[in-house]
Amino acid sequence: MHLAIISQNHNLLLTLIFSKVNIIAPNLIDKDEAMDLRYSELDNNIGLIKLTGKLDIIGTGEIETKFAGHCSGDNIRVVVDLSEVDFLASIGIRLLTLTAKSVARRGGKMVLVNPIPDVHRVLEITGIPAIIPVYSGLESAETVLLGS
Repeated sequence: MHLAIISQNHNLLLTLIFSKVNIIAPNLIDKDEAMDLRYSELDNNIGLIKLTGKLDIIGTGEIETKFAGHCSGDNIRVVVDLSEVDFLASIGIRLLTLTAKSVARRGGKMVLVNPIPDVHRVLEITGIPAIIPVYSGLESAETVLLGS
């Protein structure tokens, strides 16, 4: 058994490695580094989900239940604002794509808006715009959602 304790920016990361198992357990997460999700309603019953922080394994874990809850129901229209997401990992991409597909199966539509350049590059490289439309402005996203 190998035990490593790493302290960085007031975060304590305890890693236990057993023969073929690697467990990473965050014990303390700085509130300033936590993922934040804010939900509001736009005109015409369009939901707006504003994400802030890192959409990595920890951040995705913090918001995935609330995110899915705001994207539930039939024929919903949802805008996900990524303007304050400064990191997007594969687990975050998985959350976005699975949720968008679930929304579409129930007759709704989800779009992404305002990703920062680094996040937009990750979206492009992974082909996400073919699954979830990405717009640079809220107005164009609303127009598309109302037209669909």
